[in-house]
Amino acid sequence: MTHFVRKEAWSFWARWTFASVLGWFVGLFAAIVLTYATVMLFYPEDTNLLVGLGVAFGVGYGQVIASRNAIPLTWLWAIGTVVGLGIPYAVSVILELFWRGLP
Repeated sequence: MTHFVRKEAWSFWARWTFASVLGWFVGLFAAIVLTYATVMLFYPEDTNLLVGLGVAFGVGYGQVIASRNAIPLTWLWAIGTVVGLGIPYAVSVILELFWRGLP
């Protein structure tokens, strides 16, 4: 029994990690494309906020998909990931707006 539990735990960890890393890269690519389109069409300044939100959604979505058999996560998990990972980017954008030249 212990061997089975360890194997299942290892399998879940591997799926979770792979989904998080893959979600990071897919979200980053989608966010870069979205940011480029936004900068060209609407907003003349580059913003990392869209990149942060895209990466966060990719990670959250990947984790929801990877854990659907082991842990019943809902879309609220993905939204929570977007909020949690998006807050530092939002703070960065706000500081940049009010404090030009911020490193």
